[in-house]
Amino acid sequence: MFPDGKRIADEAVYLDKNRSSLEPKEAFKLLGNLIRKAQHTKSASLLDVGCATGELLLYFKNNLPGFNYFEGIDVLNTLINQARKQVPDVEFRIGSALDTKYFLQRRFDVVVCCGTVQIFDDLRLPLENFLSCARKNASILICSPFNEEPIDVITRYRRSESAASDWELGWNIFSCKTVDYILEQSGYNLSWSWHPFDMPFAIPKRNDPMRTWTIKTEEKPFQTINGASQLINMKVVHIRVNGLPE
Repeated sequence: MFPDGKRIADEAVYLDKNRSSLEPKEAFKLLGNLIRKAQHTKSASLLDVGCATGELLLYFKNNLPGFNYFEGIDVLNTLINQARKQVPDVEFRIGSALDTKYFLQRRFDVVVCCGTVQIFDDLRLPLENFLSCARKNASILICSPFNEEPIDVITRYRRSESAASDWELGWNIFSCKTVDYILEQSGYNLSWSWHPFDMPFAIPKRNDPMRTWTIKTEEKPFQTINGASQLINMKVVHIRVNGLPE
């Protein structure tokens, strides 16, 4: 029987007392550049799905001056409470990418989901929810490990210190073709583009073997890898909502 799995590491990672001193992630910069190039109108709104402690929203607030409303959702109370302290003038709510009712409450000019969709075993409902809260001409940006080959990979891993350890999730890898198919069948007038994200510098291995680090390969000087021996190739899919269903 395939185990359900749990997402265990998030609180330990995002509530680290030293984390607030870290420089913005390189992926944040790529997302910000793509949003700026989309040239959304002034007074635009942005939703961050899986916002954790609000680091990405803080980066956007400081680097997207044309936006006047930011909102973030996450499933963990502890992360949302910390986000409210770190970014007090942003609206934070407890919610999941699977909560269809939440996404029907408001429409946004930009919807961002970074490092979250890989926890789900099926992408269809999250993608449908992101589309349902997008205005006409909105951008939806999803940053995740994606596979260029037509293969989806569902994973569970367990730390070997104890046979009683919980199975954990969070490193599913979906094919770009799967995303293409879901978007093609959505009923929306959409266009989208794929943008590879490669680390520009080395990351050392850390105490938690499931935190990614980099190795040198023939193809990449800074290939990211995790303790499950997965080569992690991040991409951003940038979806433009050209028209809503009638």
